[in-house]
Amino acid sequence: LAGPRPAHAGGDQGSRRVAEELLIKLFADLEVWRLPPKALLTPWVPGQVLVSHVASHCAKLEDRQTTLMEETRQNLEEITRLQAVVAGLASRLEVTNARSQQCMQR
Repeated sequence: LAGPRPAHAGGDQGSRRVAEELLIKLFADLEVWRLPPKALLTPWVPGQVLVSHVASHCAKLEDRQTTLMEETRQNLEEITRLQAVVAGLASRLEVTNARSQQCMQR
């Protein structure tokens, strides 16, 4: 294996990381995530392809989570509104029952 790297190798690491990110973006742009999962389980598939596949699924799940959070917020607002309507109707029903009781006692 390679020995210790010289002190100036740190700059190479940054450019290597940029190159790896560009490669992953390239694979993500190719939409290999459309391949059946079984096709990705061979030893000949580069790691970047698998990373782009997982990243695309994560992006889909994040979008779905955002959508669900928004729907949940809207549903909670609707529940609050409906609870206010129910409380108003219940108070009107109590008033009506009280009037009915008064009329029955006369």
